[in-house]
Amino acid sequence: MYRVSVKHKWMICIGIVVALATVIGIWLLDPIKGITSPQVGPHKSDRVTDIPTQPQARSDTESAQSPASFKRSLNPTRDPELAALVDRKTLSPRVTGNMTERLPMIRFEEDVPKVVAVVQDPEDDDTIRHESIELLRRSGYPDLTNLVLGVLDNPREQPRFRAFCVQHLWINSQTASAEEIGKITSVLYRSLNDRDLPVRREALLALVHMGDPLGQETAVKWLLDDNAKGTRDLAIRCIHDLNMKEYIPTIRKYLYDPDEVIRIAAIVALSQWDDEESRPAFSAAAKSDSIRVQRAGQAALTRLSQPAKTP
Repeated sequence: MYRVSVKHKWMICIGIVVALATVIGIWLLDPIKGITSPQVGPHKSDRVTDIPTQPQARSDTESAQSPASFKRSLNPTRDPELAALVDRKTLSPRVTGNMTERLPMIRFEEDVPKVVAVVQDPEDDDTIRHESIELLRRSGYPDLTNLVLGVLDNPREQPRFRAFCVQHLWINSQTASAEEIGKITSVLYRSLNDRDLPVRREALLALVHMGDPLGQETAVKWLLDDNAKGTRDLAIRCIHDLNMKEYIPTIRKYLYDPDEVIRIAAIVALSQWDDEESRPAFSAAAKSDSIRVQRAGQAALTRLSQPAKTP
């Protein structure tokens, strides 16, 4: 038989001792590991007596991560119906087709600053900011004109929403005091020379709607300006709205304008004035390769074929 030498016996003994030491070490360290390692999720006790009778204070980190805190972040207003409109983090639709019914007015005074903050945020969506202004108007917010003026003057604002602001100033003017109308009119005068074309256009429209003499003067100026860019179509529309028929011969010049927008504006204005002399131009437009010009020409011919309106 094979005999184990003394050397081998010692090696076997040493191996057994090392194995035992390892097992004992793991057994001793395991409770420590259970205490010091972080738990996944809260500890659940099977004992009813472990449930505290009073709420326990939480750290800032725990509070920020709690479901209740997350819910509050999605409902930052006292009125839960208003939360979706003002909270940019919400997953709910912020604007719906029934906004007037859904939010007829701001119910609680403490919610007003939150709606104002939406209007003042240039990073938010234009449509949502527009609806916020409408909500403030329905709620009788007394400082709405100054709010809109502040947004209009903000250098961070983009042209589109600044043009929206001019529209809102005109709406405000319809129910404003004499002093407020004076302030709005002054801003509209200044806006005729604004850096942004959409703002200039909306300023002219507002002044024409208000019946201001400068609106009429500017419309004629923009119509006759050979260097006008992006404004002649609006000038034609405004002159028609003001019923300034003395400019019909001038507008006829644009019935074949290479700019589709200007050409269509001329066709629409002259056909609404029942200008029979423009019929050949309407017929030519109805055969245009451009779908938009073609539709404008066909609509113009239809208008001419209708019985004349009784004055």
